[in-house]
Amino acid sequence: MKLPEYVLRIFRRTRTPYTAVDSCGNQSSSIPRTAVQTTCADTTVKGNAAVKPYVRSSQFLVLRLLGKGSFGSVYLIRDRQSNELYALKSMNKANLASRRQTVAADRERTLLHRIKSMFIIRLCTTFEDSTDVHIVLEYVAGCDLFELLRKHQRFDEPAAQFYAAQIFMALDYLHSLNILYRDLKPENVMLCSNGYVKMIDFGLSKFVPKRTYTFCGTPEYIPPEMIMNLGYGQSADWWSFGVLLYEMLSGVTPFYTTNLRIMYDRIACARYKFAPGPLVSQAARELIRNLLEVDRSKRYGCMLRGALDIKRHRFFAELDWDSLCALSLKPPYTIEAPNNPEGGLSGVPEDAEHPHEEVSRDVRSQRRPANIAQ
Repeated sequence: MKLPEYVLRIFRRTRTPYTAVDSCGNQSSSIPRTAVQTTCADTTVKGNAAVKPYVRSSQFLVLRLLGKGSFGSVYLIRDRQSNELYALKSMNKANLASRRQTVAADRERTLLHRIKSMFIIRLCTTFEDSTDVHIVLEYVAGCDLFELLRKHQRFDEPAAQFYAAQIFMALDYLHSLNILYRDLKPENVMLCSNGYVKMIDFGLSKFVPKRTYTFCGTPEYIPPEMIMNLGYGQSADWWSFGVLLYEMLSGVTPFYTTNLRIMYDRIACARYKFAPGPLVSQAARELIRNLLEVDRSKRYGCMLRGALDIKRHRFFAELDWDSLCALSLKPPYTIEAPNNPEGGLSGVPEDAEHPHEEVSRDVRSQRRPANIAQ
């Protein structure tokens, strides 16, 4: 299938070589796993360490770098009065303006103010100064789904059902508010110490009542209609949900290849295979096929019954949805919170006004950095 010219233009602009190997040696390539349109906060890098930004609110003390999201860097901070830990997303205004992302940053704050879900990260407060915009979020002291999947290679079906059902609930809730998430991937699904999920990073999310045409997201998870510039709505998130479900059960994404152009062609045609044997059940295969459907009029989540087609599918037949929402189901894996979440920086003086200690970059900053943008 011939890809649209605008996609090929993006591909020609993004020939920067990149090699990454995770701890299991999986999927090392030039394909980015972080999202299109990624921007970073105002962070100075020295060697392999990043210098913490100057937080102008005396209420908080910056402790260490946690990772990088779509439009900023995320830091662990502590409230000086309550001693509670939070996550601080800092975005430099000059960087946002130069990348034409100021509106997107404002939109992220607006959306987070509206969102109230047990399966989505909670906004605590926002503030800004002359140079930066800051978003204070609840701190999730666990790991992300990517790290857990890398550790176990793949999930059995009860585990995949447990995590997929929570992600489904979060997406269905967002869609009820006409919000598109647009960057679903295991890196953006955090696991709390209780074993339940919290979706994070709303830098690409958008209020879309009907349809939008922006080319954005992470290449392995974007839908055919985005590649073909046909416009999209909630269908894009349900496609990504199908990709993630396949990945949880198989350990790899369905369309992956080291060649970005070939991968887009595979996505446009929904050309993928399941591993031979009973690794993935027939019920799971059926649900994935109905999610990875090129024809949106036949894709689960987009038909007359909407998301109910997914929720009532036989893949979830043994799941107790009420118990899930009550957080009373036993998680398949124990998530251990770090003994010292401050990462050895607990010795930072309480009265330090400008904490500039160097910290090691989070492992997620080394995962296929985005090298495409529109």
